Amino acid sequence: MIRPEARREKAAMQQKIDDQKATRRDLQPPLPELERSLFTPSDGLIHRWREGARLPPELAAALAADPEAGARREALQQAEQHPFAGADGLPAPAPSARLLARFAAREAARRAVFSPVPTAGQILRVDEARGPAGPLGWDLPRPLAVLIAEPTETPQVWYGWLVTAETDYASYWDFLLGPEDEPCDPIARLVQLWNPVSVYLPSTSLVLAELKPERLAAVRALAAECAAAPEPESVQAQPGVIITRQAGPYRIRTGTPLGDARDPRRRYQQLYYAYAAAIREPAALAAQATPLLERIAHALKDWAAAVGAALHPYAPVPEPMGKPPDAEAVRCYQLDHLIRLQLETDETNQLLRLRLENLAGVALRIQLREDSELMHSAPLPAAGPPVELTANLARTVVLLIADEAGDIRWEMPLGVD
Repeated sequence: MIRPEARREKAAMQQKIDDQKATRRDLQPPLPELERSLFTPSDGLIHRWREGARLPPELAAALAADPEAGARREALQQAEQHPFAGADGLPAPAPSARLLARFAAREAARRAVFSPVPTAGQILRVDEARGPAGPLGWDLPRPLAVLIAEPTETPQVWYGWLVTAETDYASYWDFLLGPEDEPCDPIARLVQLWNPVSVYLPSTSLVLAELKPERLAAVRALAAECAAAPEPESVQAQPGVIITRQAGPYRIRTGTPLGDARDPRRRYQQLYYAYAAAIREPAALAAQATPLLERIAHALKDWAAAVGAALHPYAPVPEPMGKPPDAEAVRCYQLDHLIRLQLETDETNQLLRLRLENLAGVALRIQLREDSELMHSAPLPAAGPPVELTANLARTVVLLIADEAGDIRWEMPLGVD
């Protein structure tokens, strides 16, 4: 007769063996293969090089000095000169069931009807690094994908997260897509919440998927945890193992926490963080190319839309014997029937000048906070003269409007990062 303690010891030992097997299992694709696919020259670049296309001198020199690039150039030339070399007359093998499933998923995503305008929850494909001035000339051997979440203060730039295909490398902060997210292109299966990006929309092409509102809410819940919570010590690091767990009120699928330096997922994350520069750089260029005042105005419009405030631009009345303000240097808005707000930046783009006028017919009070610190508090009397304030744009600036009783009516963000 086997003692119950022995059964439990045997079961615990078997579980430990199973866990070790899961930890040791080979992840697909292997890291060397993945690194080559991301960072070796694309077939298109090799073809342009062979055809004598004009390339940046440093890129042409790097290709000429790379033995693997030279071998691929020679192989491409041989294939074009002898397209049927090596054919044995036998029929091509039938594609595997897995490959057929990928083809079907891609075709379903291609035929799906997604929103024609950028929408939170869409997964967009990126085939080139394109900034406001056009293509940056970067070579992207593999397309990228981004889940967009919300617009930034820069026009045509959205916040989001990188999305990849390699579910074997899922970590505790990777959100796995599933059947409930179909139709979805196979290159978009893993939302990397540890790898947030800003994406310049003109660099995107196809919509690969569009998450339902509750699924996007689940992604946001996990992203909030990723930003605030450490990885739990109670969950064992098991590369390649998928778990189901809770993120807020949502049941989601993720990987397990990262292990020590031998965990292959650490190198995987390094590779994709570096590769995502092709998305970050165009977004950064777009932000630099957009005047600061325009970005502040864009953020203010987003705020008004989010809180349901009626915010409308108006044309300021020129001072007597003076010229009207420069439309590029000043933004003027009316908020509901409460106030008129005039915004102007200084020559250094470090200071924001505010001019507020009360339209409410009752006394108001305004406060200006910078990095949550109260910098100004002043009454805004009905039918009184405008109040002028100055804010430091190196800090997070918020304008608060309160009624006579001190109750806050609006909190308006006026600074951008």
